[in-house]
Amino acid sequence: MSSNISPYKLLSEIYDGYWGRYSRNYLSFLQKIIKKHSIKNNSVLDLGCGTGVLIHGLTDSVKHLVGLDSSAEMLEVSKDKCCELTNVKFVNEDMRSFSLDEKFDLIISFFDTLNYIRKLNQLEDIFKNVHKHLEPNGFFVFDVVNETHFIENDGYRGGFKLRGVYYKVISSYNEETKTAETTFVFDDGREIHRQIPIEYEDVKLYAACTGFEIVDCFTDRKHKVVDGDSNRVFFILKKC
Repeated sequence: MSSNISPYKLLSEIYDGYWGRYSRNYLSFLQKIIKKHSIKNNSVLDLGCGTGVLIHGLTDSVKHLVGLDSSAEMLEVSKDKCCELTNVKFVNEDMRSFSLDEKFDLIISFFDTLNYIRKLNQLEDIFKNVHKHLEPNGFFVFDVVNETHFIENDGYRGGFKLRGVYYKVISSYNEETKTAETTFVFDDGREIHRQIPIEYEDVKLYAACTGFEIVDCFTDRKHKVVDGDSNRVFFILKKC
């Protein structure tokens, strides 16, 4: 049986081969949000920046960018991608407890990064930390997936080949413990990615108690209204 390795240690090498296209799609989506809500964006922090595709796409329109990720391997890919850019820096920290000596106009976190918390109350830790690092009237834009998403993907199995690397994907969800696992099986080991569902009411609760106002939310990049069938929700929070 393959040995367990830390998440994104091997996935980082092939991540852009598939997920990179989704990152690029988020760029125009984010620009529309910035325009719609008149968000000042001289400085932007990307929590869970991954391989830096979105960061790289923002460099022409943002004066100062910081990419934060807990995976050193993902950050190495980011640094290589942005090595010639002078308005970007990267930090290897945890989104629940990061501490930077600066504040930002806009903080973003996409691709259900927030779902990687271990317990729901850690969402409050993230919101407090984001609030502390935002300029007055700054914005926090992110997406999360809920239990519907994980139930729909429970039992999924598939095999893929990217950039000459073959791997398997196995997804499972435990409704009792409310824990989702996505296992990526490589020849050199397996990565187990654990997430928990975050519901609309959870965000509403923790946003209110940490000094945020929900100014907008929708269920896809086309701004579809959130309904009972929504499995991914985008939120736009403003610092009060």
